[in-house]
Amino acid sequence: FIQFARMINQDLIDISSDKHILIRFIGNANKPLKPSQPAPVDTSYGIMKVDILPGNIGYLKFNYFPPGSDEQARTKYGNVFTYFKSASAIIIDLIDNFGGNTQMEAYLCSYFFSGPPRHLWDGYYRPGDTIYKFYTEKDIDGIRHADIPVYVLTSSGTFSAGEAFAYDLQAQKRAKIIGEITGGGAHATAAF
Repeated sequence: FIQFARMINQDLIDISSDKHILIRFIGNANKPLKPSQPAPVDTSYGIMKVDILPGNIGYLKFNYFPPGSDEQARTKYGNVFTYFKSASAIIIDLIDNFGGNTQMEAYLCSYFFSGPPRHLWDGYYRPGDTIYKFYTEKDIDGIRHADIPVYVLTSSGTFSAGEAFAYDLQAQKRAKIIGEITGGGAHATAAF
């Protein structure tokens, strides 16, 4: 069954060119899963490296966007941007960022704008026939960096919310994007 699910998954990706499509075989839905061991707790919230580079340039590499409602994640990123309080520019490294939570994507964009919340993008949820809107947030942890240059590093592996983050900052003329063309999946998804 696992191999069959992989074959269907690849066919759907080939037909749709949507790399978010994923069909996964999870076994008998009526049989409870037996955990082998507790999952490790991730306290990095995707953050791989934080540094001040020569020339007083803040550098942040993170590989995914944690849940936007996670207050500890917001505090952790707030601490990073406070650490950059006297930076003359910021580099955001998304080369290995595979995406994650869209609410956190909008929240992190908030660090690069001042003033009222700024509209970033709209999405459509077909089952509920509703449109949802994403804006930067007025209240954030840490310090904003609305007036210094921002550079976003990308690769072909930059995907989903990582790609949306790069696009949002570029479209708002707030960052210069440097690197490869991203993976092609800057849209929200849902599991069924």
